[in-house]
Amino acid sequence: MNGSALEHVVEFGLDYPEGMAVDWLGKNLYWADTGTNRIEVAKLDGQHRQVLVWKDLDSPRALALDPAEGFMYWTEWGGKPKIDRSAMDGTGRITLVPNVGRANGLTIDYAERRLYWTDLDTTLIESSNMLADDLPHPFGLTQYQDYIYWTDWSQRSIERANKTSGQNRTVIQGHLDYVMDILVFHSSRQGGWNACAPPMGNLYTPPADAWHCPC
Repeated sequence: MNGSALEHVVEFGLDYPEGMAVDWLGKNLYWADTGTNRIEVAKLDGQHRQVLVWKDLDSPRALALDPAEGFMYWTEWGGKPKIDRSAMDGTGRITLVPNVGRANGLTIDYAERRLYWTDLDTTLIESSNMLADDLPHPFGLTQYQDYIYWTDWSQRSIERANKTSGQNRTVIQGHLDYVMDILVFHSSRQGGWNACAPPMGNLYTPPADAWHCPC
């Protein structure tokens, strides 16, 4: 976490892996590569790498996981920008939000079951409704408790605001250059069980139609 002990996990077959997320239950690393037009997964050490989504994928960008529910979400910046969802093994793909701009900084409020993103074309942070405006160049986005946090390239800052109303907007950190992403790490955001997690005995029985662990 402090940046020491640097090691290469995935070294080959990458062009522009823009979106990346960790399945904390199954110990898997997911990424969306804008250059190869693929969404891939591997173990945290890079082993058991698989391509999950590649058909009809047009410049995938941001990626977010909901391991407890078994879903992954991603944005596409291609000819028809949109936000899609599938099971974490790549099956059951649907389009959740069509006709968006260049959606980026995808994040999930697990408690409220809501999806948030920044839009570089409308310069808004959006969910089911508008949360914050007057954003010159919003990019990364994350959420924790009552707040959303985002990076802004024009303001060179990290800011936060109330996740529901967009009020109480505060600059957390300034004088930053091109912060690509921002994440919150806390145990309250990382609970649950999924098909890739270690067995839990008789504590949990997955449904018959549950998605399968890709690794």
